Amino acid sequence: MGNHQPKSRAELASLLEVIGLSIECVEILIGVGAAESRTFSRAAPLAASEYMRWARMVEHFQLESTAQGLGWLRYNPQNLPVFVHPKTQIGLVISSGDEYTGVSFANPSTRNPKGTSFARTIDPDGQLAFFGTLDDEAEMIEVSDMRVLLYQERGGLVFTELSRPSIVHAGRIVAWDDRVIFPAFDVSANRFVIDDGDTEADFTFTIARR
Repeated sequence: MGNHQPKSRAELASLLEVIGLSIECVEILIGVGAAESRTFSRAAPLAASEYMRWARMVEHFQLESTAQGLGWLRYNPQNLPVFVHPKTQIGLVISSGDEYTGVSFANPSTRNPKGTSFARTIDPDGQLAFFGTLDDEAEMIEVSDMRVLLYQERGGLVFTELSRPSIVHAGRIVAWDDRVIFPAFDVSANRFVIDDGDTEADFTFTIARR
């Protein structure tokens, strides 16, 4: 319970392994999403870049978790992409967050109201209310622990956390009782910024003439 802030790749890998994830899987989907969001000009609809970021992240979570043999299954109850790990019975939803995403001393929320289909997925205990019912293919889905992969980009860094929701208000998840807060993801480097202290710093300077 509480906040977990891994300080090394090994520590992050250990936390993710318990959940059934890998660092490489998460880095790939964040990087692909960030790249996709940059393919739009100002002429595009305002919501296009963020919608496509989310869509590519969902797509590549499925592709990469399958390629890496992580065991996640994809369901679409109420047209909401939900990933379930059958061994751990953990459920995972990907969503954009607000400016407090990835900030340990603040309480983030999902960025936009997700509508009734999203809100109905979380019961008062933060779990999936529709699980135990039939999905679109008439299969029973069981989840004992629900998580949201929450992300938000600020200043060329994507802030991400994998958190357990506890309170939904007006279609947004507004409170969490367990958070794994990732190191910032550097879009230019395409990886999490983690100083493990075992390598020398590599500095590049640009000198501008006055």
